[in-house]
Amino acid sequence: MKAIEKVLCIVDHATTFCMVNMLKDKSAAEVAAVFYDYWVAFAGVPQKLIVGSEDESGQVVYDQGREFIGGAFVDLLEKIDTASRVTALESPWQAGGVERRNGVFKELWRRVVEDKSVRGTSQVKIAIAEVIQAKNSRTRRVGFAPQQLVLGFDVRLPASALNDPGDLAGHQRALDDETWAW
Repeated sequence: MKAIEKVLCIVDHATTFCMVNMLKDKSAAEVAAVFYDYWVAFAGVPQKLIVGSEDESGQVVYDQGREFIGGAFVDLLEKIDTASRVTALESPWQAGGVERRNGVFKELWRRVVEDKSVRGTSQVKIAIAEVIQAKNSRTRRVGFAPQQLVLGFDVRLPASALNDPGDLAGHQRALDDETWAW
């Protein structure tokens, strides 16, 4: 199984919408750049944010990993005027909500890797997208999937028979397409 050790997992507390992005390394500068380029560019500047833990105040809460307490990440949060605090080293339960969602991601990741025999960076990126799509489209909270709450609609799945029941030939073409076969 391909292990992915350098990813940034960001979860929106209100909707449980999850975004996972690969990191080149676990430096504070890389985490800050990925956070800004993928989350802030997509969702806007958060007033308060949860990273690494849930907190009812909605502040950015993160563990004491060097990538979070390093200068570049903290500097970014200050520049974009986002509240934050660090979880206590001896209190792992403070990171319970995000860790639970990370556990869901890891379990889905394990299943996809076993099923698809993921190899190489390009396949890892595709598999991450597949796992996040499954998590964001299927997990329900108050009757809605996270992507419905964030995007306002269900994302159309490629060549799904449910999208256009009259186009079963398109569904079969997608099943036969070698670019989707791993």
